[in-house]
Amino acid sequence: MPKPIFEADSKSILEKGRVLLKKNRQMRARQEALGDGILQLSASFFDDFNFVDHAKVTVDAKAMRLISAFCDCPASQKGLSLCPHCAALLLRALGEDPAAAPEPAAEPEPVAEPEPAPEAEQPPEPAAEPEPAPEAVQPPEAAGTNGPAENVELPADFAVEGQGDPGPGIVDLSYKFCNCRAHLYPRQANPRIPLERYIQVFGDNLRARTYYEDEKEWGGSCFGMTSSSGLFYQPGNQVSLQDFHRGAAYPKDLELTDVNRGWEFPNFSLHAFIEAMQISQNGELIRIYNRYLRIPLPERIRLLCEKVKNFEATGTKPVIMAVWADPRFHGGHAVFPYRYERLTQLKSRLHIYDPNCPGRVRFCDLRQDSTGKYLSWRFLMSSDKVYSDDRGSQLSMMDYDAFHTRWESRGGSMPTADFVTECEDLTVRDSRGKDMFRIAAGIVTELDENVWTQHPMYGGPEQSRCMVRLPQGSYQVLNDDPETPLAFRLTAEAVAVEVETASAAAVATVNDEKHLESVVLAESGKTFAVRLRTMTQDVRVRGVTGQEKAVLASNADRLLLRNLKEEDIAELRVNDRLAFAADYLEKEEQPMRERELCLNNKADDENPDDETV
Repeated sequence: MPKPIFEADSKSILEKGRVLLKKNRQMRARQEALGDGILQLSASFFDDFNFVDHAKVTVDAKAMRLISAFCDCPASQKGLSLCPHCAALLLRALGEDPAAAPEPAAEPEPVAEPEPAPEAEQPPEPAAEPEPAPEAVQPPEAAGTNGPAENVELPADFAVEGQGDPGPGIVDLSYKFCNCRAHLYPRQANPRIPLERYIQVFGDNLRARTYYEDEKEWGGSCFGMTSSSGLFYQPGNQVSLQDFHRGAAYPKDLELTDVNRGWEFPNFSLHAFIEAMQISQNGELIRIYNRYLRIPLPERIRLLCEKVKNFEATGTKPVIMAVWADPRFHGGHAVFPYRYERLTQLKSRLHIYDPNCPGRVRFCDLRQDSTGKYLSWRFLMSSDKVYSDDRGSQLSMMDYDAFHTRWESRGGSMPTADFVTECEDLTVRDSRGKDMFRIAAGIVTELDENVWTQHPMYGGPEQSRCMVRLPQGSYQVLNDDPETPLAFRLTAEAVAVEVETASAAAVATVNDEKHLESVVLAESGKTFAVRLRTMTQDVRVRGVTGQEKAVLASNADRLLLRNLKEEDIAELRVNDRLAFAADYLEKEEQPMRERELCLNNKADDENPDDETV
């Protein structure tokens, strides 16, 4: 049974509710005569209900917000604005049918304001609370692309869920628009999150530009929509609906074009905020997903449920649930669980806000054993696609503190490097020979606690690549598939290297602090294409390795080619202009020092003299 909205003398409140309904009709008619179709009652009216006197009446604020959410009535901090529809919902929530409620005698009306016709002013009968039907409400083809089909029919009203229940409901969290191209990018055939957004989140550096270059088209904004909704709901975090629109009480009151002028970015719209939060997961947030993925599934589900229960009880610390279609983490999707429901001793479920289905309640079904241990989960992505653990789907979560901190620290530096490859079989070791991670058949196995596989929440053609975050330094990359060339990229904030070679191994180094990027190729007679990149210099070299190990390095934009001859270099371009290899080959009379290059990424403290090699 839903908890009553008021913990007080319902009889007296109900009587005053009838008076409210009568006053509402009369005053609405007056305002309609003046061309204003919305009635706004001031805070003084609430004194009649003793709303301020908490000793007499205890009001569930969330439930009161629910009442006004089913029409366009704005709400304020001092009072709630009600139209006849909302007044009818108020009486219905109190257990009284407004159509059957006897009304008090009509109060004298001024001559200039005629009594409205009863038929015209009778409040509409609120629709019965719809039973959630996941099979029917999810648009087709939502999975994989992280966004529903282009033609999405929105519900006329947001689903009435648990009216009067404590805690957040779907109306507190859901936007009115959908995570689809038709709603978010209606005028763009091939939408793409702009470079400006990456710079705002990650700073103006090489990492931000590389992320932008990789995402050649938009693949969904589910994480951006769910995390921004969570930020809006959490009090006291300097992220407010009213900063985008002063009269907004719920996310559904906002338009994508509403602008927040309080942040450092000029004309920063709600759409820009959602885009920024969407791409923010590419940063340090990745390790949060991975931390939970390393926990056994039963304990992981229990932790998720505990976080949802806490949010339901306190209205703070929301959590984002992340799901993927398969063990290779394709078809990623982010949703917002906000309520836990125990159905039977062996079954329970999470109530979900899914940005693919605005205003609709979705569910994640959970199965337990007789001891309460969680065994499995199941989430209906679309009418014909199910994500569940028995199908190899993956489940993780993102804590509020993580995505809030990412937004608060926007533009800050991250002392890590991103390893990206399309090779399906390789091994990566650090400078001491320790295995850091291995890729077999396209699936990453992390072998060190400082390594995090990136599983962002979007679809698109690029997600077939493996993306791994690890500390900056030197790494030996070994190709475990002799039938395919070795190809990878290692990117920090200020420096980056890209390698494609027929050699079976390569050593790559990136170090922002030393402004160093380098590649070492040990095998002779192997073709290679190497790119050394900073914010001010872009070097591309193609050729064939000689008899000794080839070294291609740049230290503070000082380029060096070691153990290579002019005839070994097929093409050299610096900032997209052809250059002479002879200008960059190491000179015998001025050899580059090993310590200066830091090719082994280790400082020889016992030998401070820079010996040449």
